[in-house]
Order: sequence, then C-alpha cells, then structure tokens
Amino acid sequence: MIRKKSKFFTFIFSTMFGAGHMYMGFMKQGVSIMSLAALLVAIGYVLRMEVFLLILPVLWFYSFFDSINKMSMPDMMFKQQEDHFIFLDNKDNRIIIDFIKKYDYAVAVGLIALGGILIADNMLDFLTSRFYMGAIGEVIRSLRWDAPKLLFAAFIIFIGVRMIQGKKKELDKEEKTDSVLKAAVVTTDNINPKTESVREVHVDTVPEIIKNIPDVIKEEEENENP
Repeated sequence: MIRKKSKFFTFIFSTMFGAGHMYMGFMKQGVSIMSLAALLVAIGYVLRMEVFLLILPVLWFYSFFDSINKMSMPDMMFKQQEDHFIFLDNKDNRIIIDFIKKYDYAVAVGLIALGGILIADNMLDFLTSRFYMGAIGEVIRSLRWDAPKLLFAAFIIFIGVRMIQGKKKELDKEEKTDSVLKAAVVTTDNINPKTESVREVHVDTVPEIIKNIPDVIKEEEENENP
C-alpha cells in the first residue's frame, strides 16, 4: 500500500538502491531500481565492462532524491503518485512486455549466452590456476578478458538488427493498410453526387469496407473497361 511513513526510516532506506521507494509502497519502482543496480554490477564484474559501473552513482542519486522528494510532497499530490517501473509509465510497461514477447528468442539466446560465459569463465579459471600451460595459458587468459566483451557486443548488434527488421515489417504493414483503406474510401459508393466530396467513413464501417475491397476493385475495372 502506497502511503507516507516515518521520515527517519524513509531517509535511512533511501540511502540504499530502491529501498526508500519500497518502504513507501512503490514496489515496482524499488524493485526495478534494485534490479538495474544488480544488473550493472553483474555486467561490470562478470563481463568485465567496468564502464557500466559509472552509471551506478547516477542511479543512486536518482533513487535517493526521488525518495526524498516523494516524502516531502503534500499529501494530496503524494496520493496521486502511481507506481510504475523506473523511467517508464504504464504504457511503456506494456511496450516493454510486448517487446519481450516479440523478441523472446533473442532474449533467450542472450540468457543462454550469459550462462555459457559464466560456465566457460569458471572452467578456464580452474584450468589456468591449476595447470601451467605456457603460451596457451596466456591465450586463455586473453580470451577470458576479451571474449565476454565481444559476445556482449555481438548480442547488442543482434538485438539492433532484429529491431530494425521488426520496425520495417510494421511500417510496410501500416503502409499497405493505409493504401487499402484509401482505396476503399475513395469509391463511387462513398462520393456524394451533389458535392462530389468523399463522405466521412466511420470506424465501425472499416471492417466491412475491407471485406468489400475485392468487389470494389472488380467494379472499378468493369467501369474502366465497359
């Protein structure tokens, strides 16, 4: 339940990622902030991409001051606050869920690749620490350092390509739909003989119009070729 609580404990919990939000009842915001912090740490240490750790201070300050600002709000304004995932409103939440469902294959590949990286990293660490391998050991150490970065970069490129392909398909589909609707609207059945203007086509009639498109096209061809 979202409500104001002790200012002292709110301040204390605000010093931890997302805990202040969760204490006041903003569970989605708190969980998403904590999860994002854990993800950044995992990427920074497990995949050895320390640059992502630079985002942690920004995330901490956002979490801290957002909790303090919510605590300082007037009661009326506080009651109007909605709980949603960080940086996203309810509409964006649905978009993210739809995106995951649409690209579930890519997400699954990424999770499998991450698991494989963790297993391989531990196995290579065991081999290089237990056995002397000379030049091969140096190659393995280099792979442990560089391979996660290369795989992560390849995964990002793969996601980007899939998004571009999906967007292109959506645009092509919208373009075809628009052309079909225009062809259906601009017909002799929709033109007022007196004003020669296209009458308004209501949304309820669109399915019927689409259904009758083949007949409309056939009729136009007969009129053009009597």
